[in-house]
Amino acid sequence: MKTLSVIIALALALVVSGCMFHKVHERDLLGKYRANLPGGGTEILELLTQGECVQEIRLPDGTTYTARGTWKYLADSKYLQLRGTRKALTPTRELNPKLADAPSADVLATPVSRSLSGDVTIMLHEGIDYEKVR
Repeated sequence: MKTLSVIIALALALVVSGCMFHKVHERDLLGKYRANLPGGGTEILELLTQGECVQEIRLPDGTTYTARGTWKYLADSKYLQLRGTRKALTPTRELNPKLADAPSADVLATPVSRSLSGDVTIMLHEGIDYEKVR
């Protein structure tokens, strides 16, 4: 019971401090993010200055797919727009069978938020987020 009280107190302290409520600015997004894919693969997304991005998808068998694209952050809607990247997963969370195809020119819009600790997270797929690694 004491452990539960400590966890609740910590959670309340984080909420009260407002870390998760701080607005995400474009400069907060710069850096490298990692998402763990179903089946053991990983996806790395690096948001660079000048609106450029680099994506790397690593599969458990050692196959790697890369792409260079662009990004834009829409602060009012809290969405990140990516162009020129690959779509790793299907809507049913399975590995995209067309992953080897050329990166898409379509715009992928995905929500950006802050975790309870205030870290920036980018949604890759429902239940799968990119976590900032640097």
